[in-house]
Amino acid sequence: MIGIVSQWLARQLCQHCKEPFEADLNSPVIRHLGITAEDLREHKVYEGKGCEVRRQTGYRGRTGLFEMLTMNGETASLIGN
Repeated sequence: MIGIVSQWLARQLCQHCKEPFEADLNSPVIRHLGITAEDLREHKVYEGKGCEVRRQTGYRGRTGLFEMLTMNGETASLIGN
């Protein structure tokens, strides 16, 4: 084995109906990501409200997010290679 690739498909917001919203700093997701109040002042957070263009879903397709773990001596020894 020379490496491992993982893939996630993230939904993309519809450009017709996305709207900014006030993110809750106490949200487990926000805390887990390490997002601060300063981050939220500098950057907007959006959500898809739903429109006729995308059948009220608020999303328009998906995009791939990929991560690759390459093998080296340390990782090979951890999996017993």
